[in-house]
Amino acid sequence: MDPNPQYRDEIAAKVRKADLQDKYKFLACGVEDSKVLRGEGVTEESLDTVLSIQVLCAVGDVESVMREAWKLLKPGGSFVFWEHVTNTDPVTAVAQGMYWLLY
Repeated sequence: MDPNPQYRDEIAAKVRKADLQDKYKFLACGVEDSKVLRGEGVTEESLDTVLSIQVLCAVGDVESVMREAWKLLKPGGSFVFWEHVTNTDPVTAVAQGMYWLLY
């Protein structure tokens, strides 16, 4: 799922190259587009994992996006994310720095 439909062709080519067409389908929408998601069978508590790569740095309302992502996860599901920028909150920024020192 990506709100930018321009990635459709590139992702489809990679999925075909890996012979994973039966496992992956590109959805041009955001996590908040529940009508589109429901049309594809993605409903509350239906996903094992939500993967977010360099997304939260680009959204206007992180809390809202996180709430929507958590709604989609099954109980005990995983939210996995990676960001490439340091948070502006000083406490979070220190925690990010400590994480990189440890790993």
